[in-house]
Amino acid sequence: MKYKIGCITAMLLICTGCGEKLFESAQNSTDQYWQDEDEMSEETEAWVDPFGDISSENTIERESYPSDFSDFSHYDDFEDDSDTEETTAPVTESTTQAPKETDTTTVMSESGLPEETETSVTTKPMRTADVPKDWLDCENSGSGVFLMGFLTKPDRTDTLWKLPEKVNGKALCGISRQGFRDADYADCLRFPETVTRIGDYAFAASDLTNMEPFPAKILQVGDYAFTDCKKMQKIILSDARVQLGDECFSGSWAASLAAEKCSLTMGENCFSDMPKLIKVSVSGDFQTGKGCFSDCKALKTVSVTGGKADIGEYAFSNTPLERADIVECSGSLDDLAFYNCRKLVSLTLGEGITSLGYGVCYDCTVLKEVHLPGSLKHIGEDCFANAESVTIYAPEASAAHDFAVKNGIRFCSE
Repeated sequence: MKYKIGCITAMLLICTGCGEKLFESAQNSTDQYWQDEDEMSEETEAWVDPFGDISSENTIERESYPSDFSDFSHYDDFEDDSDTEETTAPVTESTTQAPKETDTTTVMSESGLPEETETSVTTKPMRTADVPKDWLDCENSGSGVFLMGFLTKPDRTDTLWKLPEKVNGKALCGISRQGFRDADYADCLRFPETVTRIGDYAFAASDLTNMEPFPAKILQVGDYAFTDCKKMQKIILSDARVQLGDECFSGSWAASLAAEKCSLTMGENCFSDMPKLIKVSVSGDFQTGKGCFSDCKALKTVSVTGGKADIGEYAFSNTPLERADIVECSGSLDDLAFYNCRKLVSLTLGEGITSLGYGVCYDCTVLKEVHLPGSLKHIGEDCFANAESVTIYAPEASAAHDFAVKNGIRFCSE
């Protein structure tokens, strides 16, 4: 009976039009159900940041999460001190500034010569700590100790590590051969003034950026000691007596050499093949070996003042050097010292220089002016060969004057 009444009621509703509304409502409910199901399925595949812009850019695919979280760089901000407490010396409260990284560029000055400019990169202050003695690998040498390297590699990049003056009661006096070769932490080391000897290849291809770690005023450096240091930015020495071995800095990337009140003795090819070396500025004694600065493809200016200057064979050969000034110095220039410097425009030698060897400026094809002193007594053959536009400036009745007349070179008295 109830079934019949329900059927009759439905028929009446359809006839009155209400049934159509009920049918549409039921259909809409069914469509909404399947739409909700689809959205729930998508949520299992992606998550949308509720606080960000709802777009594909803010959707994080679950499949992109690494299983070991190794790709999350922000986890590096958290340090695990469980291991370092046993091997790391207490860090002192210090405001020592980290070695600044610089971006070196070359611009043209008002004089038309290139100048080195640098833009400092902001670095955080460095802490200082004493190197634990159980890190040191040393060998005895007479009354002193030579450091052969580290048994434990420093793992803190925000710390300057100070080495002790004495190890087991003996002075730490040097670095052994290849002691820190290829080291990627050498720039964070600070050696005491007792370290006066650095062995062959001691810091070759390391991350040193300058000579700041070595404060000694007397320093004997072996062959290839700093070769191929591609993070080297500057070589600065002050008030020191330094002996550098063969190819000591060859292939390094320093942009300048500055030595103030120094006595420098350099071996063969000491600074050769340095691709970024732009400027050399020295005050004090300056003795170069054969080919000392040869093949430095960026070298522009050389200035040597106030000491004894003995420039060896081929010292600046095959460089784009544009200007060289050696003034207030005693000494001499050996054979072919500026050979094939095809951009050299000006050479000035001050009073005190007494001798020029064979072909000193051979093939300096754009050389325009050479200033020579009255103290000059000897000028070798072919000294200015193939420098067709050169003019010699020197005192009248001097050896330079006689040489100019003999070789048909333009002369101007000064």
